[in-house]
Amino acid sequence: MRPVFRDLVIGGIVQVLALVSAAMILDLGQFATATADLSAAYWLGVILILWRRSNSLTAADRLFIRLGLIPILVIGIPIFLRVWTAKGAM
Repeated sequence: MRPVFRDLVIGGIVQVLALVSAAMILDLGQFATATADLSAAYWLGVILILWRRSNSLTAADRLFIRLGLIPILVIGIPIFLRVWTAKGAM
């Protein structure tokens, strides 16, 4: 298996684990919604990386594909929840 495909599989597993974990939090789906939105943004970033640099991925690109969702969620979920609260969306 090519290393890129292995990285994509690992990224998919991380996403599934994050979505399942977020779905188990009882907050009327706010955490799960933020996780799903950030996951979509993460996969758009992965697609952009693969589209632009598919033949010459750096170690940082491969690391982002494998585990980039984790820091995006850690930083993004509190920001999403605060913005939604300030807008009155929650």
